[in-house]
Amino acid sequence: MCTLSIPRPGEVVKAWMPETEEVCSPGRKFRPVFVVATADRNGRTEVLCVYGTSQHIDRIGRGEFLVSCSDLPLEKPTKFSFRKMFWLPLDKTYFTDYEQQVSFGNLPVTYRRMLASAAKDAGLG
Repeated sequence: MCTLSIPRPGEVVKAWMPETEEVCSPGRKFRPVFVVATADRNGRTEVLCVYGTSQHIDRIGRGEFLVSCSDLPLEKPTKFSFRKMFWLPLDKTYFTDYEQQVSFGNLPVTYRRMLASAAKDAGLG
């Protein structure tokens, strides 16, 4: 049986992130997500995740930031968009593939300024 560890804010993990507002259904791709927060809601842990993609990394829009493979062990450079965030339940349906939970580690502190700017551009503060 797989026991899940709770991702920490600032960590990049993989999740079956929904691609639409239909959060009750896992997405079709196990993709990197940036963890913003965790919360205990009605006895269930939920994780606030920022959508990550390796597509169109040459265009970084408002509310987005790019993470290099030299800074985290990602398969490809990945951009994350604060404009696409969802609270996901911490369970195997969303956070494991073949019973494996994947973490790439914490985003380096050198990203703080870029991260704050992207969050502000997305209207988060």
